[in-house]
Amino acid sequence: MDAWGGGGGQRPGGFAMPCPFCGAPAAPPRCATCQRDPTAMRRICAGCRRQTPASEPVCMHCQRAPANEMAWKIPVIVLLFVLAFAISIAIALAR
Repeated sequence: MDAWGGGGGQRPGGFAMPCPFCGAPAAPPRCATCQRDPTAMRRICAGCRRQTPASEPVCMHCQRAPANEMAWKIPVIVLLFVLAFAISIAIALAR
């Protein structure tokens, strides 16, 4: 049994499942067209809005690198710590 619930990438009725990356009929463990695992984890590219393997460093369609999800969070956390430190100093000086 494969990831699609059948044998050899076949839908019930004998139709082949399309590869989520290139769209060609594919059977696990590798797509014959793009040589990628059709059951691999995938993400949606922000540039072209198409599925691409999560393990690849750039989108296989538009070659855009994914944005780092922590890019805005780390500066905000540092700013909050600095702000908390400044408020604690202001409260200590006001007493």
